[in-house]
Amino acid sequence: MTPKYEFAVLSHTSKSNALGRALAMATVAQSVGPVTVWAVDDGPTWPAAAKFGHSINLVSSSGTISWTSKRPDVRKILWISKGISPSLQIMKRALADCTQIIVVLDLDDDDAALAEMFRHRRTMNKLKLNALRKGHPRRIRMSQNMIAQRAQLFTFSTYSLAEVFPNTFTPRVRIPHVRPLEPKPRRRASAPELAVIKVGTFGTIRDHKGLSLIRELIQYDKAVEMHVFENSGLVASSLPSGRVVEHSVDEDLMHVYGCVDVALIPMSTESGADVQLPAKLIDAMRAGVPVVTSKSSAIYEIAGDTVTYLPDNTDVSEVRGRIDEAIARGGERVRSRFEETSSNSAAAAILKDFLDHADQRDSKIR
Repeated sequence: MTPKYEFAVLSHTSKSNALGRALAMATVAQSVGPVTVWAVDDGPTWPAAAKFGHSINLVSSSGTISWTSKRPDVRKILWISKGISPSLQIMKRALADCTQIIVVLDLDDDDAALAEMFRHRRTMNKLKLNALRKGHPRRIRMSQNMIAQRAQLFTFSTYSLAEVFPNTFTPRVRIPHVRPLEPKPRRRASAPELAVIKVGTFGTIRDHKGLSLIRELIQYDKAVEMHVFENSGLVASSLPSGRVVEHSVDEDLMHVYGCVDVALIPMSTESGADVQLPAKLIDAMRAGVPVVTSKSSAIYEIAGDTVTYLPDNTDVSEVRGRIDEAIARGGERVRSRFEETSSNSAAAAILKDFLDHADQRDSKIR
């Protein structure tokens, strides 16, 4: 049977973890129709990309994408992740080659606000992210707005994020970070009184992702054993010996989460960070691991009351207490919430329905 849709998912980068969003989009799209992932060739491919199981086609900033199907009855969907330069230029060349392409702009972060936060953190950051760089806040907004003028549809990781963008970014639908549904990992029996509490915080660890709080927790309680990925941003050599376990990014995620008792995901709740949905939250929920996290707008929208939240302006003793609380609650409800909101099958059904309804409603997609 001939598929109704063919997808080209475009990432503005191949070297950073931003590629992960595009790969998650491809995971959803492949349940609806054939999909090809395109990423701008700006350096060595992000190491964790292999976990998603998609081939990545590299394209230069001055290059073009191609399609598999030549049939006129197969709708071509150019699904653009983030909309950061040079995505705009690649989109224009794709439309010049084929005017019948349906452009969908996906936004999973308020990248301009996050860039502004980065610039204001240190004077040196303003030099690193100057007005000539594609990651400068003004250039991000300009590129996104120009793509939005041509886009027929919009997807957002959360509705909380959608609210910070213009109300002209419609029709819109929520496609969270997704993962395939897999059996939960086998984990050791956990209880708050365990001699060693294995805490996982997997992903990049930055200032707005609780770096200082994580460091304080390791130094505060010798019962805490922190599990992170190599090169995460947490420098193990500067912390007490034997208290940080580094995992290879090549390890299976379900196996990694099976090694810990609880996932700790502190996040800033200011500006752009408040609407940032951390992918590691979805990974922890899929594994059915108890979660301690900040009550940001995006996190609360996806996790609801299935996780344990940190109070505002928390200190390390409160964090330690919430860890015990989360372990006592267990992770069954966390896993159920994942199946409802962030499994691949759930998101694919939403995407197909969204495209089908838009196809029927909007004549410019025809």
